[in-house]
Amino acid sequence: MPSNVDSLRLHLRLAARDFVWLATNRHRQGTKPNIGIFGSRRSGSTLLMQGLAANPRVKSIDQPVSVYSGSAYQVRKIPIRDCGQIFYLDDQEERILSEFIENITVGRIHVAEPWEFWRKNFSWRTDRLVFKMTNTHNLTEWFKSRFGWHVVALMRHPLSQSLSVMNLNAAVGGWDSRAPGFFRSQEYCEEHLDDEQVALAHDVWKGGNELDRQVLGWGLENLPLVRGLPRYRHWSFVSYEAMVLDADALLHALAESFDLPDAARMVAVIGQASRSVRGLSVAERQAAIRRRDTQALLGSWRRRIDIADETRAFGILERLGLDLYRAGSDVPSQLWYTPTTRATEAVAPVGTDSIVQ
Repeated sequence: MPSNVDSLRLHLRLAARDFVWLATNRHRQGTKPNIGIFGSRRSGSTLLMQGLAANPRVKSIDQPVSVYSGSAYQVRKIPIRDCGQIFYLDDQEERILSEFIENITVGRIHVAEPWEFWRKNFSWRTDRLVFKMTNTHNLTEWFKSRFGWHVVALMRHPLSQSLSVMNLNAAVGGWDSRAPGFFRSQEYCEEHLDDEQVALAHDVWKGGNELDRQVLGWGLENLPLVRGLPRYRHWSFVSYEAMVLDADALLHALAESFDLPDAARMVAVIGQASRSVRGLSVAERQAAIRRRDTQALLGSWRRRIDIADETRAFGILERLGLDLYRAGSDVPSQLWYTPTTRATEAVAPVGTDSIVQ
């Protein structure tokens, strides 16, 4: 258990953070819509959030409805569900959550926002917000309808992401698969799964290994987003792989679609991670892109698994009806699109032999 000294230090740190929020940022909502990024943990959501928030007068709000990272005040405003996943809202929860998000939007309260005021991209005065949401995929369109957000559905290769989560679970703990929060929810199962898929989820959870359970969690978590993409044509889709392979075109398209003024700054922020992906030097990365070498850029996770692991994982996803990613490919069937490029078909589907440059 933490000592009294440790507890005092924690309270002082939280008090200092709250003071910085109040003293350094003044938010007055402007006329442009805010942006909601809906992505799973280890999907690149923090990186994309930071890239969009690098624009002047834009502030990031990092997981405002997470029970794992939220303050005591936040938790009182958040519906508590198994594994922290929020699939539905009753009337009272909808009223409380709406009021909470509205108070953030108008600048009445400060939560989950940057406090390191000495950083280059810190904004002292803001009029627009970028929300990072990691546990509300099933409510994506509710946030769009209720608050008018631009929506970004963000995904990463299921095996790459699952292995990344497993790394953190091994290092620090607390990163178990969130699959039970989905297949134990009657509301979620009734909306998204048939009886065979519910049975599959229980079987994988009982008899699968850790990778199988993480992939199952990826599938159940992203199922609402994947099914929503063809239905809600005003959503944008971004893959983690696009931020590595096609960041410049992607970010300029997002800047145009969301009316963000500084695409160059966005590219600079996201490019820092892209240039260092998998330990490659700048020259090595550029050469890999010229060779269309997705293995060098994105596929190093394959060294940690064998063909049987990949076949089994995609067998789970196939039975859930998910085919955005396929066995043998390091990238999704389409790297990214915005409502504008989707309407004009400016971004073609891609595979391991077809990478948008």
